[in-house]
Amino acid sequence: MKRKEETVPEGTLAEALSGFMPVFNDKLASLFHPPRTETRSLTRSQVMALVMLRKQPGQTASGLGKGLDMTNASLTGILDSLESEKLVLRVSDSRDRRKTRITLTRGGMRKADAIVHGFDSALNARVASLSPAARAELARHLSAAARILKRI
Repeated sequence: MKRKEETVPEGTLAEALSGFMPVFNDKLASLFHPPRTETRSLTRSQVMALVMLRKQPGQTASGLGKGLDMTNASLTGILDSLESEKLVLRVSDSRDRRKTRITLTRGGMRKADAIVHGFDSALNARVASLSPAARAELARHLSAAARILKRI
């Protein structure tokens, strides 16, 4: 038996997203601004770049810029700063000399690990009032949303 394809009425996604964003901003967005003790003089964009490189090492500058929603010019300044702090390295791609890959140094990995650990602790404290089942459900839905959004 052929399954009937579900349709979503126009405006439903926009309505759902406009309902989600204020709640996200109120409850979780502040977690993306780690305490200064963990990041010292790093900007939010530098922190996010380190975290993204920790999750996906060896990204190209253009791939990292896309993930951070930044122009190449803005990203260059961020990478220059991170490189001068000895947190990242720019490495020529061995298969394509036109590409440069960005990797974390040991110090960059330690810094990224500390940031992620701090974020994880703060997030767990924020959702501590939820039952384990509700936390698992939240994780499943967020993972599903990310998986679906990658396809568009």
